[in-house]
Amino acid sequence: MLNRSTRIVFMAALSWALGWTGISAQETKFAIGFSGGMVVNYGGDFFSFKPSYALGGNLRYHPGGRWFLDLNYDHFALKNDETKDSARSIGLISNNYPLRFKSDRIGLSLGRYLFPRYHRANISLSLDGALLMWKITDPAADTTVRVKGPKNENKALSATELAMGGTLGLSYFLAQTLCLTLSGRAEYLTGAGAEFEPAVSSSRDRWLMSTRAGLSLHFGRPATHKTWPSDSAWSVSDAKSKSRKKLNGPENK
Repeated sequence: MLNRSTRIVFMAALSWALGWTGISAQETKFAIGFSGGMVVNYGGDFFSFKPSYALGGNLRYHPGGRWFLDLNYDHFALKNDETKDSARSIGLISNNYPLRFKSDRIGLSLGRYLFPRYHRANISLSLDGALLMWKITDPAADTTVRVKGPKNENKALSATELAMGGTLGLSYFLAQTLCLTLSGRAEYLTGAGAEFEPAVSSSRDRWLMSTRAGLSLHFGRPATHKTWPSDSAWSVSDAKSKSRKKLNGPENK
C-alpha cells in the first residue's frame, strides 16, 4: 500500500498529466495521423499466428464538444507458428504450416473525449466498426490457401469480414497542433462476409487485439480558438514590463 505522502505526489502528477493545471491545446476541426504498433489474432483452436507489426493512419473530424468521428486504415501480416504440434489438420492444411495471415483494415469510429478538448492531455473511448479484407496464404507456393465453403465448394480462405469493437486512447499535445497518441483496440470478427465449412469457421481466430503509438497533426481551427495559457502569461508579463518602463521613464545611466 502507498503511504499518504506518496499518494499525494501521485495524485498531483496525475492531475498535471490530465491537463487540470489549465494548460490548453488548440481546438481544431480536423486531424491526420500516422501510427505503428503490434497486433495479435487469437481465440481459435487451430492456427497459431504470432504477434506482428501493424502500420496505419487516420483522419479525424471534430464536429464540436468532446465528440469525434475517425476514419482509419491499418495493414498487417501475421506468421503462423511452425513449431506447433501438427496433430490437427483441415483438409490438406496442417496447423503448423508456414502460413501468413495478411489483412487490410478500413474502420470508422465514433468516440468521445473524457475531458474538454482544450486540455493538453486527454483520454478517449470509441466504438469501432471495420471491414477486414484478409487472406491466408502459403508463401512457399505464393498462393491463397483453399478450403471448403458452406456448400462443400472449393474456395479461397479469404474474406471481407465485418469486425466490431472499441478503442481506449490517450493523447498528449506536444504543441498546439501536434499530438502524441497511444491506443489499445479490441475487435471481434463477426463472421459476416466470411462463410466456410463448419470445421473452418469454428476453429479460426475471432479476436484482434492491438496497441499502437502515433503522431497526429491538427488543423482547420474554428473561428474561436483557445491559446496556451502559458503564452498568455508571457504576453501579460511583457505588457506589464512595458507599462513599468512608461511609468518609470528611461533608466538613469
